[in-house]
Amino acid sequence: MPISPLLINKGISCKHFSKSMKLVLVAFSILLLTGLVCGQQTATDLFNKGADLSNRGQYEAAIKAYDEAIKLDPKLFVAWYNKGNDLDTLGEFNESVEAYDEAIKLDPTDVASWSSKGAVLGKLGEYNESIAAFDEALRLNPDDVRTWNNKGTALGLQGMYRDNFGGRVMN
Repeated sequence: MPISPLLINKGISCKHFSKSMKLVLVAFSILLLTGLVCGQQTATDLFNKGADLSNRGQYEAAIKAYDEAIKLDPKLFVAWYNKGNDLDTLGEFNESVEAYDEAIKLDPTDVASWSSKGAVLGKLGEYNESIAAFDEALRLNPDDVRTWNNKGTALGLQGMYRDNFGGRVMN
């Protein structure tokens, strides 16, 4: 089969690259191949592994995967958030609040993080802090029904009820 004239001289030639550029290309190629051969996982890969484990009810293993993802990328917000959820599910409430705090540091506008933190603080009996977290979530999204419900529960557990007619707080 004859070679098409369109394919002749279309490859990349290294003859115009400097010696240092050639070394950089070789080093990059070796690193790329090493990562592919060794099966090195990215933070996103580990996060996805954690989410899959969590969906299957394997919360301890999911938390370990999230921790590995966080080691690779400490700013991976969603890993912190999901870790908080799974710690909550396991009843590790203090650690859950810490994970939500990290998520909130990374994205202070995330309503779910604030609301979830408030719910866990309520489980710890920290109702004032819980209500403060719910208030922040509601400041960010006043239409979040779940947060309104959770805030009402926290207020109820404190023995504080609103009079439906006058808006007064009743103990």
